[in-house]
Amino acid sequence: MSIVVPLGEQRHHGHWPWLTLAIILASTTIALVCAVGGEAGRTELISRWGMSPARLDALWARPWTAWFGTDGATMVTTQFVHAGWLHLLGNMAYLWVFGMPVERRYGAALLLVLFVILGGAANLAAAFDAPNAATPVIGASGGVSAVIGAYLLLLPGQRIGFYLPLGFYLQFVRVPGLLVIGSWFLLQMIYTVYGPLSGAVAWRVHITGFAGGMLLAVVLLVLRWPRR
Repeated sequence: MSIVVPLGEQRHHGHWPWLTLAIILASTTIALVCAVGGEAGRTELISRWGMSPARLDALWARPWTAWFGTDGATMVTTQFVHAGWLHLLGNMAYLWVFGMPVERRYGAALLLVLFVILGGAANLAAAFDAPNAATPVIGASGGVSAVIGAYLLLLPGQRIGFYLPLGFYLQFVRVPGLLVIGSWFLLQMIYTVYGPLSGAVAWRVHITGFAGGMLLAVVLLVLRWPRR
């Protein structure tokens, strides 16, 4: 198993990445709650916090004041619910690798917009794409995709370090961030095929989040948004 850590970041420079760590902690805590509650507890949590495209589609027919209720909030809360430990580990590992340098350089406000707002928008796009789908769309893929999309443009040329197990030894190597992003896309494609969601819905979440993150990064670059 590879251990991935971001390179090129001085630990004592920039903003403290408290929001990245808080998201990881919250998601892990919820996964533990699901594990303790058993299958019944997990099902109940997904039903309450998971975003159901069919339920969300019915929401638009109600007065706009109802859009900000419990059903509308699931566009965000669903990002903290995962199908299993591997699903959680994959999303949180990439959030750690790409979210920490983005937050260090640009602050927690940007990460909040990327993960919460653009991640929620990615889930909303999935709901519009398959409005009759009853299976909840769960996981942080939309928000993580947005963070990775922003990282690609805001921090170009960054290299990612990881320890590669070679027998009884661990060899430390450095690779371009683009290669790690490519591996992330591959994992998302695999999960799209073999995961609990339909391929169309899951892939729309990834693409929308990634494109949204890149678009926001372009805006920041045009405005010459300051970084540390």
